[in-house]
Amino acid sequence: CSASEYEYLSWKPDSYSGGRNYGKPPQCWDIPHDLRLCHNVGYTQMLLPNLLEHETILEVKQQASSWMPLVHKNCHPGPQVFLCSLFAPVCLERPI
Repeated sequence: CSASEYEYLSWKPDSYSGGRNYGKPPQCWDIPHDLRLCHNVGYTQMLLPNLLEHETILEVKQQASSWMPLVHKNCHPGPQVFLCSLFAPVCLERPI
């Protein structure tokens, strides 16, 4: 096994067209007040479409609500941040 068998992939320029192909271009939205899953996670804007391929805020709210019982258990702070990063990923200039 030699190092040449592995290919190192660094970040791709904005013109990179690989990866997921959504029907809508990525867009920043304010996290709605009624999306309780993402209250107090440290950011206020989300990117849609998200990693779960939801394209509308309504889809996000409907799907995220089923995870609230787990968050309300308060067993650990991690699940809320993790779930919110899937349903309402932080809006940055470049995706993480």
